[in-house]
Amino acid sequence: MQGSFKWPMGRLLLSIVLIYVLVAVFLYLFQRQIIYRPGYGPTGDHWALPKGETITLTTNDGLSLQAWYRPAQRNLPTLLIFHGNAGAINLRSYLVTPYLIHGYGVFLFDYRGYGGNPGKPTETGLYKDGEAAVNYLRQRVKPRCIVYYGESLGTGVAVEMALHYPPAALVLQSPYSSLGDVGSYHYPFLPVKLLMKDKYTSIEKITRLHIPVLMMHGSSDTIVPAKLGERLFVAANQPKQWQSFEVHGHNDMPSMQMFQATDKFLREQGVCQ
Repeated sequence: MQGSFKWPMGRLLLSIVLIYVLVAVFLYLFQRQIIYRPGYGPTGDHWALPKGETITLTTNDGLSLQAWYRPAQRNLPTLLIFHGNAGAINLRSYLVTPYLIHGYGVFLFDYRGYGGNPGKPTETGLYKDGEAAVNYLRQRVKPRCIVYYGESLGTGVAVEMALHYPPAALVLQSPYSSLGDVGSYHYPFLPVKLLMKDKYTSIEKITRLHIPVLMMHGSSDTIVPAKLGERLFVAANQPKQWQSFEVHGHNDMPSMQMFQATDKFLREQGVCQ
């Protein structure tokens, strides 16, 4: 009886281990398909930027990327938008419209693999794309008037760019301490940080930044929990400000309230004044 009991238990444990390994292998092999969810926008149409310009960026590894640009009015700041992991720039109208109404400049660009652009998204690749956008915009706008605006995944790109090309200020919507921390939150049973190829370790970088930083987060965010944004905020240097939006989650952040918080913060910091 004892031997017949151990054998089924052994097979059960072996099955559990095999399933665990298969899940880990699956996530390792397909992690970039899970992280990056590109959308495809209409080439040349300024859906998010009425009366904007179509720009073609060239990365240092030879890719051509689509971008849209609308200059600022009345010496107001220009926002360089590093968008999140899903969709494309044609879907960011909700985010940038309040800024356009109030005369801000806006520069939107799509990463490699997004919006019909060539290439496949990776952490290193997105940094190259961000560098191309920064280099172009700095030819059109004085650095003291450029604000980096990172959205979700794009906050990691914005922080990296701020290290090498400091803007006048940094605005982070739904930020995270590292992508590994986000993965560990969703898959606590796996050694996510060991499996991840793209890490976006913003918390290790933000301590080296000495520019005004505004972070905004939804208190009910279940995709990038606010506690990961708060962890990044604690690590940041002054001047900094945390803005929590109660009840809101990851994909329903209030665009007008975010604009009001951003506008107030940038004015208090004297950006582009």
